[in-house]
Amino acid sequence: HDKFDIFKNLKSSLRNEITKAEKILNIDLSNKDENANWIYDRYFSNENKKKFKTISKDLIKHLNKNNILSICAKKDNNICSGIIIYCHGKSATYLMSYNTDVGRRSHGNQILLWEAIKYLKNKNYSTLDLGGIDTENNLSVAKFKLAFNGKLYKLVGASFI
Repeated sequence: HDKFDIFKNLKSSLRNEITKAEKILNIDLSNKDENANWIYDRYFSNENKKKFKTISKDLIKHLNKNNILSICAKKDNNICSGIIIYCHGKSATYLMSYNTDVGRRSHGNQILLWEAIKYLKNKNYSTLDLGGIDTENNLSVAKFKLAFNGKLYKLVGASFI
């Protein structure tokens, strides 16, 4: 698949959100440490009202920093959205994201995942795992991930957790 084929296969609503975001947000792939710190500080803050965190702060400390891809989106020179992806072998895993209200309204997460897909494709990664789909407890995140039209799979024992 080339990048155009991948984009074509995204749900039309997601393609529209990415197109809108491209017009108003600037993407920053270069300030890796600054981006990562911005995301970690907000994701792990007490103000983050997410019902659950997908990864622990302790585990982040043990990951190889060189394998972390941190991408942020800026509007009016202020970071408004950020994602963290961990690269391992020829695969990558979406670990976390954080959006301000401006980032959410500007479709920051959508464009950042699209930019990550293009970046990983250019670096010859074969897969990007967006993580679990939980339609019962986290419907909005599930719909967001499903809009990428990826291949769904179940892990052994996943229903026991």
